[in-house]
Amino acid sequence: MLYLFYTIFFMNYSRASVFGVVAALFSFALTYLLAILPVALGGFLAQYIFFLIFFIPFLLLLTKWYFRSVPASFKQGLLLGLWSTGVSVGVYAIIFSIFMGLSAGFVFSDLIDLFYSSGFIIFICTLLAVTVFAGWEFDTTYTKPVKK
Repeated sequence: MLYLFYTIFFMNYSRASVFGVVAALFSFALTYLLAILPVALGGFLAQYIFFLIFFIPFLLLLTKWYFRSVPASFKQGLLLGLWSTGVSVGVYAIIFSIFMGLSAGFVFSDLIDLFYSSGFIIFICTLLAVTVFAGWEFDTTYTKPVKK
């Protein structure tokens, strides 16, 4: 129990917040690009496949950046995933509210529909899975020891 408190207390929240913002912005930009490119002719499945092909390596590089200053572990990966998910939901809500406010008008049910869409659920699941995997994998592999 004390180790869990220590892990949560000494998590680098500013770095994890930057991680969440960058992941959300990259995901938003990638989703927008895939919607306007000819890949969209292939349907939703092709969009999801191309999204994952580009998003997973980007997240792995981003988690490598995060774990340069924080010791990698399964718990740290899980905490990073949960924190960055919360930050990403906030960033998506802000971006969506701005775009909807500039167009026809903001309706709260549209924001709820965004959060229940399959694309957003895939984004959240991918974010959590990759951060947990990276925390577990980088625990002993390819990571220099963190100086304390």
